[in-house]
Amino acid sequence: AKVYVVSNNDLQTRHNFHEMIQSELPTIELNHVYPSSYLAAQMIKEKHPFASTVRFVGMDSIKEELENVGLKSLGG
Repeated sequence: AKVYVVSNNDLQTRHNFHEMIQSELPTIELNHVYPSSYLAAQMIKEKHPFASTVRFVGMDSIKEELENVGLKSLGG
């Protein structure tokens, strides 16, 4: 059975979270890791494909994930 990891921890980007859990789940694939910062950026990009700028409240990980999908971010 494949394992997926979902977290409401917005302190980490997807890549950082993946690295953090490697000791517990050494075979977990990056595409099976879903922290809230990553999911938020993906949802904005999918639901609002013409959006270019997003005002966010939260940690820098959200900013990084927004920028990873091509969105300009304002906030912090």
